[in-house]
Amino acid sequence: TMSIRKRVFDMISKTFEQHGAVSIETPVFELKSTLTNKYGEDSKLIYDLADQGGEMLALRYDLTVPFARYLAAHKVTNIRRYHIARVYRRDNP
Repeated sequence: TMSIRKRVFDMISKTFEQHGAVSIETPVFELKSTLTNKYGEDSKLIYDLADQGGEMLALRYDLTVPFARYLAAHKVTNIRRYHIARVYRRDNP
């Protein structure tokens, strides 16, 4: 159930924090152009969306691209972090 999942995530988070890691949060949406051609055949598994202005967006496929953006935006060169978040992949392309 959800309470078991939360307890497990809390234990994992506490363990990371005891070793000096910090949690980071990243956006769920990415510009589709940022993700295009990054995942090869798996690109077919990305959820495409359009915002109100017609710009093509995608739900994050994994946590790699959002983490890279976080590092660049915050000029981070060294970090001990953990990141527990949902990712979104299509079941069938």
